[in-house]
Amino acid sequence: MKNGLTALLLLTFVSLQCFSQNTDDKTQNSSNNQITLTIMPNPVRNNRVIVKLEGLNKQQYNIRILNNSGDLSATDKFNSPTSTTFRMIDLKRSFKGYGRLQLIDEQGKIIGQSKFLAVD
Repeated sequence: MKNGLTALLLLTFVSLQCFSQNTDDKTQNSSNNQITLTIMPNPVRNNRVIVKLEGLNKQQYNIRILNNSGDLSATDKFNSPTSTTFRMIDLKRSFKGYGRLQLIDEQGKIIGQSKFLAVD
């Protein structure tokens, strides 16, 4: 029993380490600029996600945050006046576990996404 629990804890720790190191996702936008999404902190605490977005065009964007089941947990609509912007998004209080952030352009196309872990 003790060896099984130790193996499970080690596997969980290794998975979280790999997951938390992969917080930057890069995608091309319509102007061939590279878009970078950085989620801070990862793992997310206190139900608040801070997102750094780089490489944006000057247009309207929408951020969707989905839980592991694919249910919508939060949205944020904004206009980007510059190529780099920060957004702070409050999650529903019940959000725990793995989540996915999607960046959507004004045509409704998903132009970037990133995964994160919410622990409190």
